[in-house]
Amino acid sequence: MRIDILRHVAAGLLGSFISRNNDVGGYWALGVLCAEAGPRAVELRLTERLATPPAPACMAVAATYAGFLRRAMLKHGIDADDLARATVDIAFGVTPDVAIYRHAAGAPFCCTVTLASRCGKTATVRAYGHCRPHDPSLESQRRKLPS
Repeated sequence: MRIDILRHVAAGLLGSFISRNNDVGGYWALGVLCAEAGPRAVELRLTERLATPPAPACMAVAATYAGFLRRAMLKHGIDADDLARATVDIAFGVTPDVAIYRHAAGAPFCCTVTLASRCGKTATVRAYGHCRPHDPSLESQRRKLPS
């Protein structure tokens, strides 16, 4: 497995994960995870479809992104069994080590995606942003259009 492809898949997963289109029940997934986890970090182990903490939204997002990862790898001709480990780690309330553009309310977060192949190659990508814990009284729910 080529490291550039592994990095490309990791970057695509990270971009999708922190985007506003990543939702749980129509609300931004990062805000929902922040509300469920409180001040603790969230770890999603995509190869196992598990999350810490094992809260409902955390487990749902882990399952969704395990599927996203599998599809992305197949597009690049990589078998899912070639991955030893795939994690998404989100730390809330961190102090960024780089300047970040403030486009959302709330405290800073750091999201790190790590993909490790069975042959010993590891790709790690990271992004910072801002989010606040989910509060339905302050947010509007995204509605799916009828098909």
